[in-house]
Amino acid sequence: IAAFEAVNFPLYAMQFHAEKPIFEWNHENINHSSDNIHAMAYFSQFLGREARKSLHTYPSRKDEQAALIYNYLPQYSPNYSSFVQVYW
Repeated sequence: IAAFEAVNFPLYAMQFHAEKPIFEWNHENINHSSDNIHAMAYFSQFLGREARKSLHTYPSRKDEQAALIYNYLPQYSPNYSSFVQVYW
């Protein structure tokens, strides 16, 4: 099973990275066909729409800003990771 959707709850699980075919180009074993790019874009957009339905918020603007990924510098990582960039 590579993807899971609960019947009675807004719960999803994926055992793959939908963003890889669109953004990761350093590995030949990633399918970059037009069909695969469209399918993975669909997954990404669907999960984004579902996430926007959430009413959860940070307690304050300061807490929200402290949690942003922009507070961290990505590291170029082709020598030790299957990703082009990683965050530590």
